[in-house]
Amino acid sequence: MPDRLKGEVEKITFYSEDSGFGVIRLRSGRTITGTLPKLNEGDRIEAEGEWMVHPKFGAQLKVSKITILEPKGKAAILKYLLSGVIKGFTKTTAKRFVDLYGEDALDILEKEPKKILKVPGISETQYDIILKSWSEQKNLRNLVIFLQKYDIPLTHASKILERYGDASETIILTNPYKMIFDIRGIGFKTADKIAQKVGLNHDYPPRIKSGVLYLLEGVANSSGHVFLPYDELAEMAEKNLGVNLDQYGKQFQELIDERRLVVLDQNVYLREIYDSERIIEGKILALSKPKNDVTTGFFTPFSKKLKYLAEEQLLAVKLSTENNFLVLTGGPGTGKTTTIKGIIDLYTKCQLKVALTAPTGRAAKRMSEVIGKEAKTIHRLLEYDPVTGGFLHKKNFPLKVDLLVVDEVSMINTFLMASLLYAVSDKTTVIFVGDKDQLPAIGPGNILHDILEYDKVPIVRLTKIFRQAEQSRIITNSHLINKGIMPDLSIDREGDFFFMPENNSENIPQLLLDLVKKRIPAKYGYNSFTDIQILAPMYKGAAGVDEINRFLQNGLNDQKVLKTKADREYKRNDKVMQLVNNYEKDIYNGDIGFISGTTDNNDALEVVFGENIVEITTGEIDDITLAYACTIHKSQGSEYPCVIVVLTNEHNFMLKRNLIYTAITRATNLLILVGTERAIRLAVSNNTEQKRYTSLFKLTDSNWKELKPAKEF
Repeated sequence: MPDRLKGEVEKITFYSEDSGFGVIRLRSGRTITGTLPKLNEGDRIEAEGEWMVHPKFGAQLKVSKITILEPKGKAAILKYLLSGVIKGFTKTTAKRFVDLYGEDALDILEKEPKKILKVPGISETQYDIILKSWSEQKNLRNLVIFLQKYDIPLTHASKILERYGDASETIILTNPYKMIFDIRGIGFKTADKIAQKVGLNHDYPPRIKSGVLYLLEGVANSSGHVFLPYDELAEMAEKNLGVNLDQYGKQFQELIDERRLVVLDQNVYLREIYDSERIIEGKILALSKPKNDVTTGFFTPFSKKLKYLAEEQLLAVKLSTENNFLVLTGGPGTGKTTTIKGIIDLYTKCQLKVALTAPTGRAAKRMSEVIGKEAKTIHRLLEYDPVTGGFLHKKNFPLKVDLLVVDEVSMINTFLMASLLYAVSDKTTVIFVGDKDQLPAIGPGNILHDILEYDKVPIVRLTKIFRQAEQSRIITNSHLINKGIMPDLSIDREGDFFFMPENNSENIPQLLLDLVKKRIPAKYGYNSFTDIQILAPMYKGAAGVDEINRFLQNGLNDQKVLKTKADREYKRNDKVMQLVNNYEKDIYNGDIGFISGTTDNNDALEVVFGENIVEITTGEIDDITLAYACTIHKSQGSEYPCVIVVLTNEHNFMLKRNLIYTAITRATNLLILVGTERAIRLAVSNNTEQKRYTSLFKLTDSNWKELKPAKEF
């Protein structure tokens, strides 16, 4: 028999919107804990569960079921209305409403809402807001009761209600798999557990269809695959879904008929990824045809001013005037930036409009700094439309530019590249700039690699390392690593590349703190927060990103804690990184900011990203993380005056040549390797790359229009 407890919420001691775990103190002094719906101070609740004794906090009721009750009595009702749960009331109108209707006030809201208009000060507009808010709260209470009936986590109740409204219960009972694609935080495994609890069979058709889409979406995001061979997909379905895919040809064909899947030569694509690859191919081939415009005739006289360029650099400038598409690739110190400046100078002299873009905020900022002209992220350039959830610039509203330079192309996945090229006019000259030896994009595709492999469009490969670059061991060592040769780790106290051996991973956080807080600022004058970035291959471990961040936050930042989420604390001045794209707030995955404080009501953190102050609400706090250290993957496209790279034996399974190469080339002035020589040697010698299934320029050897249509399975 479960223990029961009824009372009024006095204080929300702790609540995680991510996990739903909460610690709530009632007015009686009792404490309840467990997975809870979002409660407000003043809420009346009835809980069932089991009493537990916490070693530090004493007796707590571990909740298994909870019901939110309507408040009773005039004082409780007024407090409830003043809590802000029901929107539309002011302090004055709430008191008048309760004074007028007393203990019947909530019954009036439910059964005779028009009587609210008799309260002085409540307008028709406020009445509509009150009615809408009351309905939402009532529906939320009912949904919480429904979810508990099937032991469904309460953490997603508000999101489910917002997305599905009155249809919430019907959708959960008939097709909970729909939530995978509609509710952030609900994956296939969660939906599958819900389906079992509401009595849906293992071979329920929506389960098979959603499972196939889930598997393909998963490998696209985690492994970069554009497609999967059918046999591999079937093997994954057997392992993860527990079904023989061959027995579900009807459901598979329905996915094709619904334009969710494409099958070519027994390779299975998500339709949107397949279409995105074809958009990229079509636009690149259309742009790669010879052109003859004002720049073509201008090249010869202008080239006399470009005598500072090497032969291969000059060729790139020339090709940019003869075709509307060009790929410029090369490692560090090979003059990519100088070449691009020459091309931009030529187009500017011809009075043509030039735009620069890169996939991340930091990459765009760096591009602006080295080129001397504003660069925008791709998302800002295309202008996100919050109404449609897409971009304003597209085929019927293309970008009005004559030259578009796209940097860090190796970082751009298939979806984003398709969106960019879809917004490019056939008269625009597009230049892709990138280093093929960097880590591939996060997400589906390997675009720069596939274009270079295709080799039937204008490409210039810069190979000459210039004299000034040869004086930097960051540059020379990165090229050695790229060739599979150990970098020069010898001591050069006046150089820009250092190795600090440390075999014990547990000593590394303290060593890093000493470097960042004292030694580097003292010798080089770098700011501990803005100029120095620590990179590591992985999050976990004694020398992983999570532990380093915790240690450096405690050692560098003595400001007070502003927000706590699970085991993470956020302080004023903390260095943080945005983890997901938020188009409406114009902040994107990989952007780095600094916490400046909280909003006046303490509801949100205020974070400075570049020149903008962005509010990060409690619900969005999982979208940021501490960034004193970050993974090497997250650093792609960024450069920092000083980079410290941690490579230890505990990182062994992550260590690859392109990983250490990417890490080292993030540093502009100073690079410090911390860890073991064995780990460095292992990384340099390991040139294996995880195969990505892609088909860019691989489905036909001639024209993209000859691509075979998706055939029936």
